[in-house]
Amino acid sequence: MVKRKEREIANHYTVINEMATRMGVSRREADAAYRTFTEVIADLVNEDKIIRLPRFMTIQLVDREAKTARNPLTGEEIKVPAKVVAKVKTKSMIANAVKDLKPRI
Repeated sequence: MVKRKEREIANHYTVINEMATRMGVSRREADAAYRTFTEVIADLVNEDKIIRLPRFMTIQLVDREAKTARNPLTGEEIKVPAKVVAKVKTKSMIANAVKDLKPRI
């Protein structure tokens, strides 16, 4: 397997600063908008709603059935319980943003 080259990480502070710059507002106002957005998304997911953000992403809860897995080191069988997971599917805005990128290998 080929390891990808190291690249800069954009954390929530980076996103907030970029939002403030693009919106022409203070970082405090951008942070409030960011926190409100993430809280609304989390609340809607918690209510088992499908979130469709056109051209950006879709988020929905999916039930995963219980299964039996195998420990790769010992070969021992492990029972994995059923659980609910969030499934995120990116849409055209993300796909178009990365379609012309060349592999960084």
